[in-house]
Amino acid sequence: MIRASLRLAAPLLLAGFIASGPTAVQAAPDLPTDLNLVPRDAAAFLHIRAADLYKSDDLADLRRVIDKAGPEATKVLLRKFAPDPSTIDRVTVVHMTARSLGEWFPSVDPEAVSALVIVSTTKPYDRARLRQTLGLREKMYRQHLYYFNEDLWSGLLFVDAQNFVIGSEDALVRFLNQSGRNADGPLAPALAEAAGKHQVTVGLNSRLLAKEDGVKMLPPPFVSLLESRCIVQTLDFGKGVRSNTRIDFAKDEQAVAGEKALQGVLAMARMGLAQPIQFLEMELNKEPEEAPVEELAKGVACVLGLGMLRDLDGLLKEAKVKRDGTAVSLPLQYRGPIDSNNTLIVGTMFVTTIGRAVNSTFTKVGVAIGGGNKNPEEEHLKKLAEAMEKCHKEKGAYPPAASYDADGRPLLSWRVHLLPYLGQEGLHKEFRLDEPWDSLHNKRLLKKLPDCYKAPSVYHRFKTVDVVCTGDKAAFAGSKGPKKDEVGDKTTLVATVEADPVYWTKPADLAYADDKPLDKLFGKYKHQKIRVLAVDGTFQTFDPSADEKAIRAAIKRSAKQ
Repeated sequence: MIRASLRLAAPLLLAGFIASGPTAVQAAPDLPTDLNLVPRDAAAFLHIRAADLYKSDDLADLRRVIDKAGPEATKVLLRKFAPDPSTIDRVTVVHMTARSLGEWFPSVDPEAVSALVIVSTTKPYDRARLRQTLGLREKMYRQHLYYFNEDLWSGLLFVDAQNFVIGSEDALVRFLNQSGRNADGPLAPALAEAAGKHQVTVGLNSRLLAKEDGVKMLPPPFVSLLESRCIVQTLDFGKGVRSNTRIDFAKDEQAVAGEKALQGVLAMARMGLAQPIQFLEMELNKEPEEAPVEELAKGVACVLGLGMLRDLDGLLKEAKVKRDGTAVSLPLQYRGPIDSNNTLIVGTMFVTTIGRAVNSTFTKVGVAIGGGNKNPEEEHLKKLAEAMEKCHKEKGAYPPAASYDADGRPLLSWRVHLLPYLGQEGLHKEFRLDEPWDSLHNKRLLKKLPDCYKAPSVYHRFKTVDVVCTGDKAAFAGSKGPKKDEVGDKTTLVATVEADPVYWTKPADLAYADDKPLDKLFGKYKHQKIRVLAVDGTFQTFDPSADEKAIRAAIKRSAKQ
């Protein structure tokens, strides 16, 4: 359990290693603001006293390495972040639901429920700089102002001058909905423990976790422990690690059963270590099969692994379960120093793994459509043009690039309003047309990206590269849809611009102006293409070597004004 807590805490500790709204529940006078923000009926929380942990003896080596870089190097690094990592005092990670235990960080999914991170600083932070650093814009939910990042569907809530909350938008909304809950919930004892001087505190809402699917498949000792009210684990560093796991039950008889269950878990843990210990012993005693250098490296790895596992086995062997009334506890103490470099390595590996998972979300998947000698890109755009023509025939004009509310704020893209002409009447009816594209209702329809907006050569989850050209001299200008005789036959009607995909429901297109450079059309590395289909059905493809005048001529209105 100690290793698991360290592994979960490591990535959050990295930020504190560089240098030393609303209330969610009824305030408790003995709790600081950041802990008072934790709903007592959340699934779990992890509280880290980052500043204290950084000053511990176990991180002395790390502090020395950082000092070697010199004060100027540290200042240069700190200027890049907001808030200044040296002012981070405490970090609290809150899992509102058991579902978020598998999603620590906001992702590109509009409906993701990540953990919430509450940051408490030693001095007031710069709100404007924090907003600018994270690239946020204002958004409202039930009179609560928060700040929103649409790339990660995350929200930032300023609580006061020294506390803020950040996480996925849906997690933040859930947090705001839990304002005013009873202060005496399942996590109350764990929060009281976190208010002490423990450097790391973990609190688990056992009953909530016990309701999850698959819990009954766990070994009986684990199921018995989840019948408790709350599980609390504390970690303290300094010339070793001191850990205490306390499990609170409602009744004495449950605590008696819990004591036996915890002893069973210890026995299972030791049994689980026996197999890898035996495997490493066998590997170490094998006759050499590889080159001497390779065999030496393997042997060193086996010795190190064997030592770590036996060390842990000895720790568990000495562990004694204690019971005091309705509480069962398991104190552990590892007397050897914790290598701060190993902690950094573990944290780096964890962050790298998360990075790979996030990166895989953006993997491009080719979608093959069409056949024979037909150009799939051209056929794709022609289907959109045909839908545009149906709309023009029925309404006397193409759809506007965006719909607007009474105050002139853009709501939904032309792509949404074109759905009925693409055979997507049912999907169109699911939208609330008087709400913006990223409202809590409409954003859930992003996952229903229809095939008609998936270009043959490129595909992004929730996004499309199908756009119209907007601007005074382009086909689509203003809040009204253009008419054929206003734009001309040779003007671009629809286009695919691979370099800059947009959320398919968002009013975002290719903004054109005579004095605006066109270099961004082809992406950062200048290798992507732009394909355009004119009102008269002619198709053109431009690559980075294309003549700029030809591109502008294809985009601008060709009708005489």
